[in-house]
Order: sequence, then C-alpha cells, then structure tokens
Amino acid sequence: MTRPLRQFVTSASLALSLLVGPAGPALADMVIHLSNGQVVRLPYKRNEVTRIEFFGDSAEAPAGPPSPMVGPTPPLVGPPAPGTAPAAVATGAPWVVNAQGDIYQRRGGVWQRMPGSARDIAVGANGAVWATGQDSAVGGYGIYRWTGGRWDRIDGAALRLAVAPDGMPWVVNDSGAIMRRVGSRWQVLPGAARDIGVGADGTVWVVGMDPSHDGFGIHRWTGANWARIDGGAVRIAVAPDGNPWVITASGQVLRRVGTAWQQLPGLARDIGVGSDGSAWIIGTEGVGTDFGIHRWAGNAWARVDGAATSITVR
Repeated sequence: MTRPLRQFVTSASLALSLLVGPAGPALADMVIHLSNGQVVRLPYKRNEVTRIEFFGDSAEAPAGPPSPMVGPTPPLVGPPAPGTAPAAVATGAPWVVNAQGDIYQRRGGVWQRMPGSARDIAVGANGAVWATGQDSAVGGYGIYRWTGGRWDRIDGAALRLAVAPDGMPWVVNDSGAIMRRVGSRWQVLPGAARDIGVGADGTVWVVGMDPSHDGFGIHRWTGANWARIDGGAVRIAVAPDGNPWVITASGQVLRRVGTAWQQLPGLARDIGVGSDGSAWIIGTEGVGTDFGIHRWAGNAWARVDGAATSITVR
C-alpha cells in the first residue's frame, strides 16, 4: 500500500463490505480495492474475519497485535497487480515471469503477484505449475513445483521446461539434455534441445540444437525418438490438437496447419498455448526491461496490460 494506515475498525461488517459480490455464501477470496486502482486478494472467508486494523492515519493505533490481513504489499515490478493469495489455475490463464524474476498469474482480468522468483515457468493441462528458480545448480537452475501455497524444490536443474497433461515436467538443461519426470526420478531421453513444449493431448515437440533456417530444427517425439520436420525456431509451444506454434530467430510467429506453416502477424520473443487453444505471446516492444504481453484474438494480437519476458498458458 502506498501510505501507512491508522484507523482502527472493530466491526466485521467492514471486512464483509470489502468482499466482491452480494451477501451470501462465503467466498474463497477477500478482494480489497484501493483508491490507486490496485486490487489485493487475500485467502480469507467471511466467517474467518473478525476485525481489520489500519495504522498510520491521524488516529493512534490501539494496543495489540495487528490483523494478519495487514502486511507489506509485494513490489509491483512488471504486470501491475499485487496480492499473493494462492489460487486455482484457470483454463486459458497465462502465468508470466518478468526480467526481475517476479511471477504473476492472470486471474479475473488482472495480474496477481505470486510468491517466489523464477527464470522460466510452465503449466500443464491439469493445472500443475513448475518453474526454474534463480538458484544456480549443475545443469542450469533449480526446479520447483507449485503446491498452491509455496514452491517445493525437487532434485535436478534445467533452463527450459514444459508440463505434460499428467502434471509431470519435461525439461531441457544447459547442455541440451532432454529429461522427463517419471515418478520420483528423471529419465534421460535421446537427442538434445534448446526449448520444449507439451500439448494438452500429450504431444511433445522440441527446438533442437541443429542449426536451420531462422533458428534450429523442429522435432516431434514419436515415443522412441525425435522426428524432424521442416522449419526452424527458437521457442515452441504446443496446441491442444498436438500442433506446434513457434517463434523464429527473427521473431516471426508461425503455427502448424496440416503439413505447412502458417505465418501470423506480429513479432514475438516467447509463446504459450493453453489447453483451451488460447495463445499468448511476449512481444518485441520494450516496456522498461520487459516486453509487452499479447493474446491471439483470431486475426490479430490484442495487447493486454503488463509486461514480462517469459509466458506459459494452462
């Protein structure tokens, strides 16, 4: 919050008035709308709220510990929305990471700041979210799974990752090795890659290490090996029908239609395709140290608020 608060309120009715929607059954979130346009989401139900304390205005604060709802607002670097309440991952909803490593989830038309920091992030069709952290490790950076309230570290390290429909990650490390999580272990697959994508139908594609026109070779997992197709790319995502969408080295956005590539308008740096078919990109227009975020509208990219460097979509 931008100023200290001081007014003390003992009535639970104020807490209830802050909830979005008419009176009725308990809601999963408390939503506080601030005068500066920010929206803070807190994971408290109506029957859990007994009082709210404000400190720092003209009145002296009362004695006693502050309410757990009063605390520092996370720094707003990148997409402009605070709040750290864990939330379910909606179909078609993007998660992004900005240049500072801050993690945001798109929820209800606003960006919600999540705990932790990351370098890359991926979400599966079942809502499982995985990320590579900021901590260096042999093979790249630490690998973390979102539990709904915190990030749990697992063994291994990677640079890029994708999540299969069963919620298990596939990763590429800093030497290009490709691995998938099977139970509690990593299984090393043949070949080498720079980026990886998994569709809602389980189809897996990679951008390889083999130089190609406007990037590197594009390969599909057959179950035993990687099958090369035409084209080149540097970033890849997979639609629910199993077809890839890619970004080339020159920033062109292409999607696979049948046996051919269809070029879409605009330029991009990263791409994500959700299990509902919605596509999002990180564009090339600079916004500070980040880049604009866009959603595919069927014939053009619609700019949304916020900025980031990496994107994934459920």
